[in-house]
Amino acid sequence: MPMPDEAQVDLNGLQINNGPDADGVTVTCSKITGWGVPAPTGGGIQRSGTDGGTSPTQWTGPRLVTITGQVQAPTRELREAAVDDFNARVDLDLFPLRITETKALQTLARQNSAVEWNDDTDVLWSYSAELYCPDSTRYGVIPRHLELRLPSSTGGLRVPIRVPIRVTGTSQTGDGAEVNAGNKAVFPTIRFDGPCSHPSLTNVTTSRSLTYKGDLGVGEFVEISTKYQSALLMGTASRGGLVGGEFWAIAPKTTNTIAFRAASGTTAALATVDWLDGYR
Repeated sequence: MPMPDEAQVDLNGLQINNGPDADGVTVTCSKITGWGVPAPTGGGIQRSGTDGGTSPTQWTGPRLVTITGQVQAPTRELREAAVDDFNARVDLDLFPLRITETKALQTLARQNSAVEWNDDTDVLWSYSAELYCPDSTRYGVIPRHLELRLPSSTGGLRVPIRVPIRVTGTSQTGDGAEVNAGNKAVFPTIRFDGPCSHPSLTNVTTSRSLTYKGDLGVGEFVEISTKYQSALLMGTASRGGLVGGEFWAIAPKTTNTIAFRAASGTTAALATVDWLDGYR
């Protein structure tokens, strides 16, 4: 069971503040720093000959998270094994870091400095680990997914005279709506599946539109990362030069209306939008 009044930490699969494991080993975290809003990268410049200063565009830098706590075990051998496991989890390559308070938030992290250990007793050691998170955004853990088909209509009846009957057809608008429940805009991954020509997705809410200026046949797809501003055809061939418009984001705390259109295509054509809620 989770320990009361403590945030749960998932450090590359290691459960911290989650009580003793099957061997009676307990890993706790008593302090977390750097999990709030990171500092901006720039300041301002004093105005010449007058009061005040400039206010250039600000960006947040990478996140530095430090966790401190203890490893306690029934025996020295189990404590040593637990310390070895902890050290292995703090990898030099990026790994998932998840911290759960009232809600779970996650990012990617790697080791940033030496992991400090203090030998309190044979079965109790204290630690401090500083982690580097290149992406300052914290993300939710529930994947968000939206699927859209090109606009179409079927059925119905059109005649040149008025008749006392009404035949109703069905329509497909090509539009959908989703909410980024976080407090920071996030850049989604977009995928177009053919058959269609010059497919586009527009975030109507923010008046931003993106177009793939190419043709997709049956069974072909292109995946576009709006965060890294890249595009891959069939998962391998770079097609970033065929993306026009803007790599738009999903605005926070509001309903984002997304519209799928194309120069031509069939109802089999599909656009998908995937993202995670974003938090500062």
